[in-house]
Amino acid sequence: DLPEVFCDAEEVGRVFNNLVANAMKFCGNPGVVQLRAKADAASQGIVVEVTDDGPGIDKEGLSAIFERFRQLDTQIRSSTKGFGLGLSIAKELVELNFGTMDVQSEVGRGSTFR
Repeated sequence: DLPEVFCDAEEVGRVFNNLVANAMKFCGNPGVVQLRAKADAASQGIVVEVTDDGPGIDKEGLSAIFERFRQLDTQIRSSTKGFGLGLSIAKELVELNFGTMDVQSEVGRGSTFR
C-alpha cells in the first residue's frame, strides 16, 4: 500500500544498508532490529524507520551524530572499525533524494532513525 516515490534506488539502498548495519552493530545482545515503512499522508511519500534496542544515544551524542568523522564514545564502538562518515553520508544521500533524516533515542532503550 505504499505510494511510489521518486528517488535514486541505488543511493537509497545504501542508506538502508548503512542504517540496518549500524542498528545490528549497536543493538542489544540478543538484539532486536526493526525496519518499517509506512505511507505519510502529509508529504504524500513514505517514512522508513530503522529501530534497535541498543544502548541509545545521549543528548550530546544526538547533537553530533550526523557530523563527518564523528564517532560516539561507546564501549561498543571500540570493537568496531569505522571513520565516522556513514551517518553523515546517509543523511546527505537522503537529502539529495528530497527527503529528511532524523533520529530519536533514549539512553538504555535504543534508537530510531527515520
